[in-house]
Amino acid sequence: ALIGILTCASLGTSATLSADDKTYDNPHITKPAIFKTEKSGRFGGESIDYTTIAKDTFIFNKDGKAAATFFTYQYLKDDVDDPSSRPVTFVFNGGPGSASMWLHMGVFGPKRVLIPSDPADDGAPPYTVVDNPETILDVTDLVFIDPVGTGHSRALDTEDPRKHWGVKEDAESVARFISQWVKDNNRWNSPKFVAGESYGTVRASVLADELTNKHGLGLNGVMLISAVLDYQNSRIQDGGIMSYVSFLPTYAATAWYHNQLPNKPENLETFLA
Repeated sequence: ALIGILTCASLGTSATLSADDKTYDNPHITKPAIFKTEKSGRFGGESIDYTTIAKDTFIFNKDGKAAATFFTYQYLKDDVDDPSSRPVTFVFNGGPGSASMWLHMGVFGPKRVLIPSDPADDGAPPYTVVDNPETILDVTDLVFIDPVGTGHSRALDTEDPRKHWGVKEDAESVARFISQWVKDNNRWNSPKFVAGESYGTVRASVLADELTNKHGLGLNGVMLISAVLDYQNSRIQDGGIMSYVSFLPTYAATAWYHNQLPNKPENLETFLA
């Protein structure tokens, strides 16, 4: 099911075909692309100069052939006494089939899209991009990961992209990228964190085991955002009685917000408790 969702969502292929019937036109890229700029901003009460890097990172098969390219957006603080030991956080969204754009331009990146703070429609482009005072760049470097099949990340040449799709395959693929990134950037001694959202919390859980036991990379912390570790509780369905319990506070808060309660209490937090 995860393969089907990822295929249809990220590649735009027909949902009427089974995964085994699909063929993929993988790009023949021989050299990683890299785009680098120098920026500055004020974050966490500190004026920070930083380098922005958008680039391909190749991961390789055992025969040394490039299997896939991970396209990432990296934000690295300048003028650090010892960059090799500065914390680094790897960030990804969920889906499966989603690039990291939402956490990138909405939460953690040094720039964010200016959208209404209430649930109002944010309208159509163009959007205003502003400095994000709530970025965590003041305390950690940031690497936003687009898994294979999302963003500009792709399997290369004859590599079957389905090798990177599925719960275990996805975690193995992302772990290979993180290991390659740490090696390329000499960040073995850096405190390492991963931050995942929605399905990304599933990825983060499997990824932690994969990095520790297969790549020898211990993590210093894992951030689970909008955690969905038990899918029986994430949707109302027959046989999943706990889903009704987990949905009740959300429906209650929605009704409170839209004034649909017959005797609306004054305090939302007390009502939800």
